[in-house]
Amino acid sequence: MPPSMPRVRIPLSLPHTSRAVVPSARPQWLAQRAYGTVVDGPVTQSKPATTFEKALTATAPRHNWTKEEIKEIYDTPLMRLAHAAGAVHQKFHDPAEIQMCTLINIKTGGCSEDCSYCSQSSKHDTGLKATKMIQVGTVLAAARVAKENGSTRFCMGAAWRDMRGRKTNLKNIKEMVKGVKDLGMESCVTLGMIDLEQAKELKDAGLTAYNHNVDTSREFYPSVISTRTYDERLQTIANANEAGLSVCTGGILGLGEEAKDHVGLLFTVATMPTHPESFPVNTLVPIKGTPLGDREQSPFDITLRTIAAARLIMPKTIIRLAAGRTILSEEQQVLCFMAGANAVFTGEKMLTTACNGWEEDNRIFAKWGLRPMQSFQTGKEEGASAPMREGAEKKSQIELSSSHVSFPLNLFKPLAIMDSNPPEVNYDYEATLADRKYFFNINDTTFIKRTLRRSEWMYGLTGNLVVPSTTLRYRLENEAACLKYLVSTSIPIANLLGIFQDDGAVYLMTKHIDGVSMCHLEPEQKSIVKKELEGYLNILKSLRSTTPGIPGTKFICPHYRFFRGWREMSVWKVKDNIEGMTDELVFCHNDLGQHNVIVDPNTLKIKAIVDWEFSGFFPSWFEAAFWEKPGPANDVGDEDRLREWLVKWCDEVETTWPSAWLTQMKKPIDEEKEEESSVSTDVVMTGLTSPPPTPTT
Repeated sequence: MPPSMPRVRIPLSLPHTSRAVVPSARPQWLAQRAYGTVVDGPVTQSKPATTFEKALTATAPRHNWTKEEIKEIYDTPLMRLAHAAGAVHQKFHDPAEIQMCTLINIKTGGCSEDCSYCSQSSKHDTGLKATKMIQVGTVLAAARVAKENGSTRFCMGAAWRDMRGRKTNLKNIKEMVKGVKDLGMESCVTLGMIDLEQAKELKDAGLTAYNHNVDTSREFYPSVISTRTYDERLQTIANANEAGLSVCTGGILGLGEEAKDHVGLLFTVATMPTHPESFPVNTLVPIKGTPLGDREQSPFDITLRTIAAARLIMPKTIIRLAAGRTILSEEQQVLCFMAGANAVFTGEKMLTTACNGWEEDNRIFAKWGLRPMQSFQTGKEEGASAPMREGAEKKSQIELSSSHVSFPLNLFKPLAIMDSNPPEVNYDYEATLADRKYFFNINDTTFIKRTLRRSEWMYGLTGNLVVPSTTLRYRLENEAACLKYLVSTSIPIANLLGIFQDDGAVYLMTKHIDGVSMCHLEPEQKSIVKKELEGYLNILKSLRSTTPGIPGTKFICPHYRFFRGWREMSVWKVKDNIEGMTDELVFCHNDLGQHNVIVDPNTLKIKAIVDWEFSGFFPSWFEAAFWEKPGPANDVGDEDRLREWLVKWCDEVETTWPSAWLTQMKKPIDEEKEEESSVSTDVVMTGLTSPPPTPTT
């Protein structure tokens, strides 16, 4: 420790702890607490949440968006926007599920409208011949083929202006709808303008959804079509809604519009009384003979930005990657799925343009771990409004409030957290630590961490009453704040569902992550996981702040065990020689053991990094000095147990520290020890010196 850094001795009241040495140069408000938590830290003025942040943490859709708010979201840097959209998508949907839809023309060409992009307009010379409506049996045969190939929604389109005077056609279409429903598939039709009575007839026949796109913003719309007004389109959508049909409405990119028109399109759709069940994102397919036949293809970043913005402002809506998908690469399509798209058109053709085929889509699904969304999985109350997916809250089960919750304990069960059950304790201890309990929802979708009530305080194995730290509440609040902060990054975390109090206990609810802890993997498997973990550590260290902890929360200092003197002195000794280890405040986990890294045992991909109680902005070397001191302070007994503990400790360091840190920390110590015939295990593994006796002043 530098001479200019005076030391003070702080006695700790917890059992089995040594005295700690910390520099008094730390801010005066960082009071000396046994468990390392400062309840009354510095008062920080938290900034009001931005529109983007509110959209990111929203728990339900909203309909009172302004254009300025949507523009703020739309203009967010694309990488951050896509990451945030992916996080929201995981909160409201199963990201592995993609709705497969097949769209056919039941009546081609001869339309009296003048849509400047459409090959079926009678006003454009595209070489397309008009046909009569095809037979019901032909349509149902196509539906059966679609179902056999994996499609779960069958869509039918007719090229005409409206349904006026088309009673026979309506009768046949209702037969088609009924036949598709009998196949167990969802049905959707796009028939131009319809009135309320026609919409009700289609609903009674079993129709799932009605498609009627608004195409673009209200302001740019007159540049696209002159034979139908914007309000007429909105009236058709209102009729479908009133009849109880789901609405599918979206737009087309690349018509010559500007970014403000993308904002206007989103504004129109997001401010509807009910968000559409699905939002198709089309990119113009230029067709020779149409007024827009010579336009260039819309760039991919516009498509991605529109999808991501739509996911943030309409979190429950299904977003469909529609026309123009054939020009996207496989990787571009997957990026759209990650940013919130969860439906595609697939099959032989999409109306009159090319379409990705079933074989190609099934190959992509298998490669990227995607699967078709089942029919009738989505509700109709609000957008997709699907049955609660993987940990989303059900208001019928749990009603959260700021101060109290009606908590249905019968829906939850204790979680065993110990590898073996010591004979001295009963089963309840398996679900209980000295200061908290853990629970699973019976559906294994929700994970709960809560503080103990006074009646649950425990006697330890030595017979002493273990009084929980009163600061656990603030640590849980800190974890909730960290999860909210990290949701806009690519760090894999468990989705936060809520934090609340009930009968003297504080509950933190997150999505349950199904997987295995990194500590249970084989060494060669750990080395694979470590490479991915290093990438996430680099992302964390790239986050900066001028305020320690998490702004707007109580200041939570890392574990008391951090202040054990010997280890932080060892880190200080070499930290100036290690790239990236500075006093600058970066985001630290501060409890990054292998047990907190949850891995998919099949793919060895990290599913989540958990336990963010002590996390926040600290000097980067905090991360490197939290492991418990091996030896008597941890009540480690004989030499064999000590050796076993050391091996485990070294393995933790070896697999959770960045390789660059280990290499650089090991080098100066190797130089000092090169003449010695042997070195201690922890020096070989981690580059840290052996722990000296606890220093005193």
